[in-house]
Amino acid sequence: MTQPLSYLSDKLPVESVTFSILRQDELSGSGDGQIWQAQMAPPIWQAEIVLTNVRDDCARAIRAAVNGLNGSAGDFLLEDRACRYPLNDPLGAVVAGASPVVAAIGANRQSLGVTGLPANYKLAAGDKLTVVFGSAVYLGEVSANVTASGAGAATVPVFPPVPYSAAASSQPVVLVRPYMKARLATGGWTRFTMQRRGSRYYGFGGAISAVQVVK
Repeated sequence: MTQPLSYLSDKLPVESVTFSILRQDELSGSGDGQIWQAQMAPPIWQAEIVLTNVRDDCARAIRAAVNGLNGSAGDFLLEDRACRYPLNDPLGAVVAGASPVVAAIGANRQSLGVTGLPANYKLAAGDKLTVVFGSAVYLGEVSANVTASGAGAATVPVFPPVPYSAAASSQPVVLVRPYMKARLATGGWTRFTMQRRGSRYYGFGGAISAVQVVK
């Protein structure tokens, strides 16, 4: 069972967050500067989250949720707090009344044909989106600025590539609070240090490291 955003992600008091691509490539080179790159596995997202100092009740709730994941055995949904909304729609108010869906997947798996957007809706490079393909949760980053047509259709370049197991079937496209399916990385939970301040304890120094689960 994949735990929802409310299980852990919504509880996290985020001080700083980094979502980055974890590549699994093999490189070789020659003396004249040529480099060959072989992709050993598809690139996935990884997240590094530093938590703010919190009261003991918040620290306990986070600790309990993390412990309940049983290390890296449990899946949970995780959002990028720094990329909650499209850049040109800062609170998601414009897209809120629309129902964008996947109409097609590009042959190179690095674009999505999306319909149902608001007329002339603008997506910016760096915006993120989520599409659920069966049990697989795809988190994509928009690779270039795109403006939808007056009919609300757009071809959106994305990275990482859409999994080959995914097929377009009018799946909803999540543009507000996009998320990934994740697991804790090995050693990916830095526990709060509890320190007394006056009449109660506070947690300091908490952090989480997670990696994407594609399936």
